[in-house]
Amino acid sequence: SDGVPIVGKRRISDAIIGECMSHLHPLVMAALIFAVLFWIFRVIRDGYHLVQFYEIHNFYGDALGISDSELSNLTWCEVVKRICQMQPRLHLIINKERLTQLDVYQRILRFKNYFVSFVNKDLLPPVLNIPFVGAMPYLSNGLKLNLEWLLFWGPWSPWEGPYALKDDYKHQHNIAKLTKEMESTIFYMGIANLVFFPLILLYQILYSFFSYAELVKREPGALGTRRYSNYGRSKIRHFNELDHELRLRLSRSHRAAEQYMDQFISPLKEIIAKNVAFVAGALFAILALLSAWDEDVLTVEHVLTAMTVCGVLIVFCRSFIADENLIWWPEFLMNRIIAQIHYAPDTWRDRAHTATVRQEFGHLFQLKAQFIVEELLSPLITPFVLVFWIRPKAREFVNFFHNFTVNIDGLGDVCSFAQMDVSRHGDPTWNLDTRHVEQPEATVSLPTTGEKVSANDGKTELSLLHFMATNPDWKPPAGSARFISEFQHRIGKDLANLRESNLEGNILLESIHAAFPLQCPTAVLTHRTRMYGEGASKFDGPTEMNTNSLITSLHQSGILNQQSSLHTPGIGEDVSADSAAAEMSLTTMCLRRLHAQHDASQTTVNYGALGSATAVISEDSNGGHSVSNIWGVPAQSVVAPRPVDQQSPMAHITETTDDGEDRPPNSFHSV
Repeated sequence: SDGVPIVGKRRISDAIIGECMSHLHPLVMAALIFAVLFWIFRVIRDGYHLVQFYEIHNFYGDALGISDSELSNLTWCEVVKRICQMQPRLHLIINKERLTQLDVYQRILRFKNYFVSFVNKDLLPPVLNIPFVGAMPYLSNGLKLNLEWLLFWGPWSPWEGPYALKDDYKHQHNIAKLTKEMESTIFYMGIANLVFFPLILLYQILYSFFSYAELVKREPGALGTRRYSNYGRSKIRHFNELDHELRLRLSRSHRAAEQYMDQFISPLKEIIAKNVAFVAGALFAILALLSAWDEDVLTVEHVLTAMTVCGVLIVFCRSFIADENLIWWPEFLMNRIIAQIHYAPDTWRDRAHTATVRQEFGHLFQLKAQFIVEELLSPLITPFVLVFWIRPKAREFVNFFHNFTVNIDGLGDVCSFAQMDVSRHGDPTWNLDTRHVEQPEATVSLPTTGEKVSANDGKTELSLLHFMATNPDWKPPAGSARFISEFQHRIGKDLANLRESNLEGNILLESIHAAFPLQCPTAVLTHRTRMYGEGASKFDGPTEMNTNSLITSLHQSGILNQQSSLHTPGIGEDVSADSAAAEMSLTTMCLRRLHAQHDASQTTVNYGALGSATAVISEDSNGGHSVSNIWGVPAQSVVAPRPVDQQSPMAHITETTDDGEDRPPNSFHSV
């Protein structure tokens, strides 16, 4: 009402004030109007998503013949197979008779593969030097949205549609002109962000309040937990890795990552947190006792508020207090993390216990409180980052599109790194043999600026192995197939040495201990049979165990059934039922140890990160080979070039918002 006491019966009309807007402060009125617009925007967006979901439902039912009841028992791998099988009938890509798994992935992830490449080649994200904190990668949701609009979706982006790069970017003589145009676009984007700063800030405040207020009330300690940052997700992500595959992989590493970061509790912060928690706990206890003695205490002004604040402080401070039963094992935990995220710079070797590695990993795995602060400050920081950091790099972005774009018939322009061709983008320090160079099958503008062509941190090799894990029927390019074959040969040699109890410098044995330090890989085999039920849709790769997989070969060899040094005291049977993830973990550790072995052979410095894994890969002079059951290759095989007649794909080896939704398969109709 308008302040006049109401007597008698109350009616709804009594709560309505005529010309109420005149009674409101202008700022309150502006906030209400903006909140209504925010709500309308959310309704429109959710309505658009419902339309997309309906189209996907129709595509699955009408085109693929997958019913709703059947969908929960299908993995994405099986859905992709169904799409490829329907290509001759549906012609999802008009001018191609045959559709491969890679075609499907690249159609969905065209722009995300470019973004992953930008991060891998250190074009992104910006690095801010913050006083008392140091260098920190900055990639907020607001900045990421601006970059995607600038580079992919906007009317002034390098793309003339969702499938084709503008022709100007494919000619070297246009580089200077395109650079000036992009610099101008970035400058005006920065100015626009600065002009609309008040509205964007208000939006961020409302969005953060609506998103996290209930969470903080329900779980006050939630701000002290951690999440993988936008930078971390882009850095860790493989080429051609879908959102759900990435989420699964990061989720598997989350517990070990939390435990690793808890190893480095600051003594100063712990002392402060204990004292704050003590004072807050004392006040909370006194108020609770008084309210229990006399409930009228709760009617005193701000008593409930004080109790709530004290409770939040207590829970928040707990995140800065170390567990008294904490065990110091950073190297062990880092191995568990690397086995899932598949990323670790060479500088992390044997240095997981240092503050430097902890800080670098903290950039990937940040506090939720830090994430919220970055989002709230994003409207202020983003305009200056665009103008003073992104704008000077315009030429590098133009060169990247020019140098690393390949045209695939029927698919359009895609990032050449996403082809996962080891002969073109492989890192020599990650390859087992670099004497063969294959010419690319597709037309691509090769670099003319002397820029390094190989992806950093073994991204091409690891992405290839991951894609083969989730899509074992895919046939890779010749150079990549040779790399896989040689990798299989090298691991086959180590398996043969294990049979002979030759454990010195055995890469496979060290990788098993690193990937499954307290677990036994034999448990995986008992789980990975044909599965039915809703849980099957949550796995990567095929639902049936591939008999050519590395873990299957280890089991069939009898090594895992022996009471040998492979078994660690206290081994449990709690290995993840998704053996594809377990296989990828083991393969990752093997490849990283081979990479470390290569580095050790090139220098007199022994980093010591991998124990005895410092022997140089050598060729066996024995010409005779006995046949082994591992992938059908000789047991005493060596890393040597050989013809690739028939590729037996690596067994499925797979490996957690989130940076946007994947494109639905029905979008092929627009190709």
